[in-house]
Order: sequence, then C-alpha cells, then structure tokens
Amino acid sequence: MYISFTVELDGWLTDAPERTESERRTLQGLDDIDKLMAECRLAATVERNDAILEMVDQVEDMARLWRQCIEVRCPE
Repeated sequence: MYISFTVELDGWLTDAPERTESERRTLQGLDDIDKLMAECRLAATVERNDAILEMVDQVEDMARLWRQCIEVRCPE
C-alpha cells in the first residue's frame, strides 16, 4: 500500500498559527502506519526475520519523529 511518502512540514515553513490541513491528515496517516507496522512486526517476529524487524524499527522511528515535529510545533 505504501511504497514511499514525502515528509511534509508545511506548518513549520509557513509558521502557521494552528495545525495545517496536511498536518492533520499526516497525523491520521501516521496512525495507519503504526497499525501496519504492528502487523509487520508480528509477522517478522513469527518468521524470525531480523532484517524486516530492523526496517520496522526504522519506519516506527521516522513516524514517531514526524508526529513529534507536528505536535511540538502546535500542540492540541
């Protein structure tokens, strides 16, 4: 479903006074990514696929940092 995506931090670029529409959509999308990564982690754990587990860690770290960038700029 996800082959690639672009990290967009338009709120930072425009110094928006509140969360932008793309930031709100991103937070919803990150929730979906979290669910998919949980499924991937479970499957990789069952299969003992360390390479995939490492990639899941990387994607989870990226999602956490992306979410944090939005929440730090404009908490709700």
